[in-house]
Formats: sequence, C-alpha cells, structure tokens
Amino acid sequence: MFTLSLFIACIVGLYFIVKNKEKTESGPSRPFDDLETKAVKQELTFPISESNTIDQLVRKGFNHRKPTVFFDVDGVLHPNYDESLSNLPILLNILNKNPNVQFIMSSSWRVDVDDNYLVNRFGIPFNLALVGATPYGMKSRSDEITTFIKYYKIKKYIILDDRKDLFHKKMDNIIFTDTNKGLTKKHEKNDF
Repeated sequence: MFTLSLFIACIVGLYFIVKNKEKTESGPSRPFDDLETKAVKQELTFPISESNTIDQLVRKGFNHRKPTVFFDVDGVLHPNYDESLSNLPILLNILNKNPNVQFIMSSSWRVDVDDNYLVNRFGIPFNLALVGATPYGMKSRSDEITTFIKYYKIKKYIILDDRKDLFHKKMDNIIFTDTNKGLTKKHEKNDF
C-alpha cells in the first residue's frame, strides 16, 4: 500500500513539475511588451493630424528594436519641391540592402497626403516598410522626432532631412542632404 501511495505521489509531483516548466518556458502571460501591444492595437492611417495620439502613429509592423530611418520627402527623395520622387530608387536600394530597416515619416507629407496617394506614389515594397509617422504640431521637427524616439525607446536610428533650420537642438545620427539634389548614391554607402 505504501509503495502505491509513493508511486502516485511521484506521478502527481512529476505532473506539476512538467506543468510548471511549460509555464516558465512560455514566458509571462502577456503576449507582447507594452510597446508592441500598442502597435498591434493601433493602425496608422495617413494623413495624420495634431489630434493623433503618439500611440496612433505606428502601424502593425512597427518594432521599436529595429533600425529606424526618419525621413523627409522634399529635398531628400527629390530635389527641391518638384514632387518627382526621383531619388526614391536610392531609398529602395537602402531598403534592399537592409531589409530589417523600418521607415518613419517626419516630412510634412504625413499631414498632406492619404494612404492611397502614398501607395500609388511610393509603391508596395516601401509602404510595407513605412511603419509610422512622427507627431505633428510641435515646436520643431527635432522635437517631433525626439518625442517619438523617447516614447518608443528607439536605440538605433538615422534621420534624413534637408532642413537644418527645423532642428533647433543638436541631435545625433542626422544626414543632411542638399535641397537641390536630395539623396545621392553616396548616401547608399551609409551604415543603416
């Protein structure tokens, strides 16, 4: 009788050890950390406005751990303000070389154009990598980008812009383009 009781106790004990190990290996009960959960719950649509909360400025594919490129359009993706997107192939080459990179729009285009326009002008591959926009309506572009970086705890990023006057404070990792040229082949060589 004692042997049978000991055997049952061992089986029950083994069962609880296995169950406890499964719980520990699967991690905490929440499926994502808070930032990833916010990105899943919200779905960014363009154009954005001052009424968008920062949680509404990311798309489902956003991941705060990925290398991030904050980009302007005018003076970066085309010279001046000709809206040709003539330098978009350079940005697509950067994306092809660095498929883990995600893009956050910091351009005024984020408040002027809608999703259909972006898909038609930028194409599907780029729109899949376009996972967010910086907040709108702050004192400067540097404030908008800094707010986004701090809120989402982004560690690895680069900023592409042509307007030094919109950056009232010193920021790291900025590549300023010539407004009359925009992105050039030399920018493809940068480590993203």
